Amino acid sequence: MKNSLCILVIVSLVNLSGCGDYSNKYLQEDLEFLYAVPAKSTLEIRVAESQARQVSLAGQSSTLANRSDAVLGQTADWYVFTRLMSLEVNLHVFGFLDMVDIITGFPPTAREDNMRLWGPWASRDTPNTDWRFVMEKDVATGIFSLDLQVNSVASRNTSAYVEGWQDCLSGTIDPSQASFRRGTGNLTASVEICNQYNDQNVEKGSVSIGFDTSPDQDNPSGKTDLTIVFLDFISKDMFDNNPDPQPLNAEYRYLELGDLSGEFDFDVWTDIDDGQDPLKLAEEHVVLKVAWDDTGAGRADSLWTDGDLGALVILLSECWDSDKKRVYYEDSLGMAPTEGLPGDCVMEPAVFD
Repeated sequence: MKNSLCILVIVSLVNLSGCGDYSNKYLQEDLEFLYAVPAKSTLEIRVAESQARQVSLAGQSSTLANRSDAVLGQTADWYVFTRLMSLEVNLHVFGFLDMVDIITGFPPTAREDNMRLWGPWASRDTPNTDWRFVMEKDVATGIFSLDLQVNSVASRNTSAYVEGWQDCLSGTIDPSQASFRRGTGNLTASVEICNQYNDQNVEKGSVSIGFDTSPDQDNPSGKTDLTIVFLDFISKDMFDNNPDPQPLNAEYRYLELGDLSGEFDFDVWTDIDDGQDPLKLAEEHVVLKVAWDDTGAGRADSLWTDGDLGALVILLSECWDSDKKRVYYEDSLGMAPTEGLPGDCVMEPAVFD
């Protein structure tokens, strides 16, 4: 995503020639908008991380069929799977905020009362697409709306260009009064709209995120509380293992507290064979619950039902220490040997409804 906007450094220098004097006076007026932009670093999913989040102003696949076979003392299988899944979510959901960060690193190209506009700018990696970013403030509520928009390069210099902007990423934020670039709000990314002018576009669907990154009494430095819903979602990398991938419809729930302990819940209907067995294409219901303490030690519990499993119910549990090494494993089907003892787990077993 960052490489796609290298050209902005050149293009923006041309656009800035019409911006007027970007002095401290203008900077002070713009800071309220910049402080309200949600920071990617406060929103990203981080499984059992031990490093505090930093806020600035400016090859593997996580499919159930591709899990490794960890043993006691090796890096925990389900920790690896969950981390890979979190990286994909960060890329596909929050990757667009990289673009917003680069764009808002330059002065706005247009200013009106309670509105700022950055762009339009071209993108090197998507040469048929122009981008711009718009923010508006509702004075009565203090809530900001934000829209990362796309348009067709082919329609430049036509009347259709003015009305042709469509929302790739849109949302609102009620900014925290205690910490910049944190707050409560929502974002919706339409990957199909974002990539509609890309000749190689195969991505479909949307992702919606409700978030709360505000500090509170228990988390004075802030927290990350997310609900992420995928609707008929297909990304490019979903074709790596399946030439005809099924759209993803799933809900993720993520909570990271100020002490870096957290929880990550995953609820999805998916083919656990990932299309590798043509006789087993029905979708199973997979619920995964992951929890960790402030040292990064944690556990994962997963419940598999329905689909090609029929009446069979599979429950898997794995625990790891602060070095992410497996200390306990068990599954109800005996797919792998039971290892370690339940008492070696630092977290209590998950409860499934």
